[in-house]
Amino acid sequence: MRKKNTIIVIMFCILCILINPIINASAMSTDIDNIDKIIEKFVDEHSDTTAGMAVSLFSADEDIYSNYFGYIDKENGIEVDENSVFEWGSATKLLVWTSVIQLYEQGLIDLDKDVREYLPDNFFKNLNFDKPITMINLMNHNAGFQETVYNIFIKRENIDTLKPLGDLLSEYQPEQVFEPGTVTAYSNWGVAVAGYIVERITDKPFYEYVNENIFDPLGMDKSSVKPGFDDNEFVKKQWEKLVCYTKDVELIPSAKCYVGMYPAGSCTSTLNDFRTFAHALMTGDSRIFKSIETHSLFFTPTSSYAYNNIDIPRNCHGMWMIPFENQVYGHGGNTVGCSSYLLVAPKNDIGAVVMTNQSGETAYNVEMMELVFGKYDSTNYFGETPDRPGGIYKPGRTILKGGLKLYSLSFIGFENNDDEGGLIVEDKENGNVQAPYGDYTKSSIAVLVTETGLCILWVLSVLSCIIMLIIKIVQKILKKDKRPLGIWAVSSMVTELLIIAAFAFIAISALTYGTIVESYFWAFYVIFGLTILTLLLIIIGIAGLIKTNMKKGTKAFNIVTLCTLVICTVNVLYWNIFVFWIT
Repeated sequence: MRKKNTIIVIMFCILCILINPIINASAMSTDIDNIDKIIEKFVDEHSDTTAGMAVSLFSADEDIYSNYFGYIDKENGIEVDENSVFEWGSATKLLVWTSVIQLYEQGLIDLDKDVREYLPDNFFKNLNFDKPITMINLMNHNAGFQETVYNIFIKRENIDTLKPLGDLLSEYQPEQVFEPGTVTAYSNWGVAVAGYIVERITDKPFYEYVNENIFDPLGMDKSSVKPGFDDNEFVKKQWEKLVCYTKDVELIPSAKCYVGMYPAGSCTSTLNDFRTFAHALMTGDSRIFKSIETHSLFFTPTSSYAYNNIDIPRNCHGMWMIPFENQVYGHGGNTVGCSSYLLVAPKNDIGAVVMTNQSGETAYNVEMMELVFGKYDSTNYFGETPDRPGGIYKPGRTILKGGLKLYSLSFIGFENNDDEGGLIVEDKENGNVQAPYGDYTKSSIAVLVTETGLCILWVLSVLSCIIMLIIKIVQKILKKDKRPLGIWAVSSMVTELLIIAAFAFIAISALTYGTIVESYFWAFYVIFGLTILTLLLIIIGIAGLIKTNMKKGTKAFNIVTLCTLVICTVNVLYWNIFVFWIT
């Protein structure tokens, strides 16, 4: 009897081994045989909000489906075709991580070593934690750097002012606001640093390394990652034909920008080249990886979601795990006017790339990809639906120090927020909420009330200043008030308005794609000087109220002016708007 049971067990194990590939292959419920009809029906349903789109699905051995839709230039009726080029955006980062893994394979870099060993002495200027920053930290986006808006894009007419990558990264460095390894905060700057390390190790510009070690071996002769595309005449010519639109198909006239920190998002190519690179990543093409072990390493998790002792891959050496019906790996990308997605599922032998000339496009880059890979279902990952995190949170990808700290005025609650769907789990060890591409850090009601309250008071104080100043001027013009305007009161109101005007100028300039930093950074110095002036005016105003006898109307007017001055100053100090030395 025992022998018979043993034979049954052995036969069952053999059966499991035999059917395991079938289980893996059918893990996704997509109807691949009819995917062409499914996609074309989806495109037809979204024709009203479609500019141009190119898509390709593939397995290790064949091109399953490729097609082109819409226009690369709607106004002139130029249709998307095999020669059309689109910008990859952040999918370019996969070129950085492929380069790093290649150098690792050659023994030229240690992924767990402090990256300062590969950078110039004292390269990092704004570190606040005495802890190594490794290449794995840069790959996982948890080196601790806050968001930066400086030097991301550069207008095409300013291409001659673009500095070498090392100089560009050194000049305006984001503050390190989190201890390395504790908070995942998506960082373009951190990825560009990794690209610069590739330059340092290979002693050649990053784009040259990519051309020689990725594009040329794979035959990607219709791709360029260099700002300006001077190294590829085909891409440069075709990029001139590219016209970009919003999600609602409205023209974006200012879309033609280059990426300053170009390893983080500059690549531009045809659909076929994009697909070629994706296919190489999925299969471990020997033209870019010498061994299958290196390819396996690339897809080995370097950070994970943790929920009820179940670890789910989150990032694999810079490649994100994208939660669809099952685990898919890759990277999305957005530029001023294009969107893209590169997705591969090696275990299921299917990959997909999609490119559009629409900014922030989601119908094709997200919804259509769900037709291919299936919708996310938490039970496929955790066996249950994770509890919704309670409390108030802020995005980890934000600015917590420096003149643009107001950028951090953002709060979110997950407990009753159905808009924030998808893979959302609470990391109880660090107190963060984990989501694809980044963490949310714990905040509080007190911070919410304080920060929103300060901003509301500031808006009211600015409005009060404008109204009181107009009243004063009108009364003087109409000669209904024979009293002098009052040097202190007018100086206070004008100073406040100058501060808000200077900050508005900075904010608009910083958030306008391609604006050169030097063209507006000087305004921080102006605000610093005006802040000192407001402190002096507060002291003078308090002294005047104490020592001087005033009429009730004048006293009330001066008290209101003093209050607006204090509110303005407190906001400037709290939001670091006077700080020009932290970028």
